[in-house]
Amino acid sequence: ADRSLRCCAAADAILAEHARLFWADAFGEDLEENGVFTRLDEAARLTGLHRYTVYALFFLRSAPEMKRRYALRGISDEVFCDSFSDFKWKLLETHRLENVWGVFCPGWIAGFFLQQRFCLGRLEFELSNSEYTYENAGCRLVPGRPLVQVHIPESGPLVYERVLDSYRRAAAFYYNTFGDGAIPFLTETWMLY
Repeated sequence: ADRSLRCCAAADAILAEHARLFWADAFGEDLEENGVFTRLDEAARLTGLHRYTVYALFFLRSAPEMKRRYALRGISDEVFCDSFSDFKWKLLETHRLENVWGVFCPGWIAGFFLQQRFCLGRLEFELSNSEYTYENAGCRLVPGRPLVQVHIPESGPLVYERVLDSYRRAAAFYYNTFGDGAIPFLTETWMLY
């Protein structure tokens, strides 16, 4: 028990420092390129904790700052809570697939923390650029044109009314990016294959 407590205390100290640096913008927006995950892997090695657990602890340690930064941008508590809820789904998915409590996809979770991806009701959305040429109903996509990618989290059934509500929320959320023009949404999912 003493060893476990010492490991947890050591992990917490390491994670606190990484969270402080992360939020001080010392690492920028590409956590892999800037070594955050490598450093967290080292924290896992030093403490004996699984790296997926260390990733989860890092993001939990960062949650208060994430909430503060959402508020600074005028993003509602509801959007913060919905977005942070994806963390729960990834914890459960990691446990189901890897039999470890933690997150096996820290880059995905980082997108919510870095305000690149948001959960708006049932669906998740993030700005991206088109890789395709496509035209329909007056909306023309060409490579490089901004669009909103849609993600379907494992948070329950796809109820038509809830899906429409998410698209309405996304249209309002991204209005300033697209103005009165059409907002192109793109969904690519493994569920279609």
